[in-house]
Amino acid sequence: MIAKTLFRSAGVLALIASAQLTAAQTKQCLSEGDVHGLVAYALPSVAETVVERCAGRLPANAYLNTRGPKLVTELRGGQSAAWPAAREAIIKISGDDDKAEMFRAMPEAMVGPMMEQMIADKFANDIKLENCKDIDRVLSTMAPMPAANIVDMFTAVVMIAGRDDKKLQTCAV
Repeated sequence: MIAKTLFRSAGVLALIASAQLTAAQTKQCLSEGDVHGLVAYALPSVAETVVERCAGRLPANAYLNTRGPKLVTELRGGQSAAWPAAREAIIKISGDDDKAEMFRAMPEAMVGPMMEQMIADKFANDIKLENCKDIDRVLSTMAPMPAANIVDMFTAVVMIAGRDDKKLQTCAV
């Protein structure tokens, strides 16, 4: 159950608002660098959404309530550096030259926050409140890991999950 939730969460991270981005018409797989960029850029917003959604469902001493905000801050430390790779991955996912040009033409200050909001909104809809205790347990187990290792772990999960995915195909490593 936890593994399924983690894989699903990782898939949601990588899809980045699939309602807005269609599957690539010319199948371009995402490289590990692309996926890493997406995960590093999206994970802070996803973590923040999880903390916000689950806070009231957990005891005051739960990991998400005591350490969750610090984890979000640590993850945000790598977000800016990940944006160029995330942006290129989003362009690849769009699979459409017109959409790709639209993303390239949009000002950086507009695209990043727009993507971040889409990620948070998409993920918030997928969080089942009855899973908050499980999410808290998994994240507390990962607590000793630095934020960079958490990003690397989710990148690996998305790479594995994307091997046979029709919407988000990852390249063979």
